Order: sequence, then C-alpha cells, then structure tokens
Amino acid sequence: MLKSDSEPAAKMKSSSNSVVLKLGKAVLKQGSLLLILIISFLPSAQAQLTLAQVGGSFGSNNLAIQPGATAFAHDVFSGHAVLSLNDGVYGDSNGWVAGTDISFAGINFNGTFEIGSFAFGRDNNGAFHDRVDGHYAFQYTLALSPDASTPDREWITLGTVDYLFNTPNAYLRHVYNLQTPVFATGVRLIVDDSGTSPNTGDQGNLIGETLGIDEFEAYGPTPTPEPGTYALFGVGLLGLAFWKRKALVKTGS
Repeated sequence: MLKSDSEPAAKMKSSSNSVVLKLGKAVLKQGSLLLILIISFLPSAQAQLTLAQVGGSFGSNNLAIQPGATAFAHDVFSGHAVLSLNDGVYGDSNGWVAGTDISFAGINFNGTFEIGSFAFGRDNNGAFHDRVDGHYAFQYTLALSPDASTPDREWITLGTVDYLFNTPNAYLRHVYNLQTPVFATGVRLIVDDSGTSPNTGDQGNLIGETLGIDEFEAYGPTPTPEPGTYALFGVGLLGLAFWKRKALVKTGS
C-alpha cells in the first residue's frame, strides 16, 4: 500500500474535478495567481494517451534531465537507485526497480513546464525482459517541489497503460503523447503488478518480482503552426503562383 494521508493513488475514486478543487485550495494558500489560472483550465476528464514510438532514444529537451530536475520514488529494490530514473543512461544496471508490488517513481522538474509526451521502459537496451507486465498510471501535479511525500490528492491521472505477458517489446522504451498538453511541476508513474500472475518465460514477472523502469522521460508539446501561420503560408503560395504565371507570360511574348 502507498503511504500517504489519502487513499492509495492506484485505488483513488475521486473525480478529476474533485482533485482540481482540492489542489486549487492548496494553491490559494500559497497565493500563486498563475497556478490558480492554470488549474482553472485543467481537463475535467482523463486525457487520452497515444502510443507514438517503441524503442528509439532520448529526444531533445528532455525535461527529466534538465538542470535542477530530481528523481523520487516510493521505494526501491536493493541493488538499484532512485537517481537512475533520470541519469540519461538506459539499461537495467542504470534503472529503478520498485521495492513493493504497488509503488511509484517520478520527476520534480524544478519549475512549471508544459508537457505533451512522456516515455519509459524496462530496459531499452533489450537485455532484460522481466519486471514488465503490470498496470501503469501516468500522473502530473502542480504542487510546489513535488517528491515522494506529496499527497495523492495533489496528483491528477492523465491515463493508464497495461502491459500483458504477451505485449510485444514491452520492455523497450515507449513514448506516449497526451491528447491535451498540461502544465506541471512534476510527473510520476504508479506501477502495480499486484494483480499479475507470475510467469517464467520471456517478458514475465517471476514470483516476488516487482516492476522496473530504466529511464523516465518527459517532453514539451509538439509545436503546431498557428492559424496565422497557415494564412501567411497560403498568401506566399498565391504570390509564388502569380510570379510564375507572370514569368511564363513574358517568356511567351
């Protein structure tokens, strides 16, 4: 069970609206008008996660490894380290492994940033295929300086992912895009293999094994042209067509 002053995050039944209201009250006490305005526009329902890539490597502007960003976790399995979550190195020996069946790991961004995608995997080098199948919940927060002690009520779930025993390449890095980007001071993944039957084959969890993550990455939203940009582009094309037609007329005369 996760230790906090509220129900375990993996079993939270409060609606997103309820969480937003509670978080808004907490921010009011801090007197931060900017965060209040941001919270006012938080989505009222969980955002859709879209799988964008399997495998690959670090993208540019990874918020998890920027200066001041720190990793945290509920617990850690012996022989692994929490700081390995954002050390910029893939692989089991540089990864975090949960100390209990239901746990979490996250990143404090050391500031407020807009995020549009995140990525994680068990072992992107492909050497270890265990400690994969289970339930993953991606959450974000606007709490000041989030860490392992930040209450569950201040975290908002954006979506969940389930990896089964036969999920292809589940151990590799997976990139998920958010349907709606959000502002956040930190993110975390709740990992849960309590309902997973132990397997002894490839990609299976052995008896007593918990889930693991080699790198937890977060990125800003993919830039999209503003309507004005499309308009300028259209004007440019019309101008080019007019110039080309004029040149053809001169050539024919």
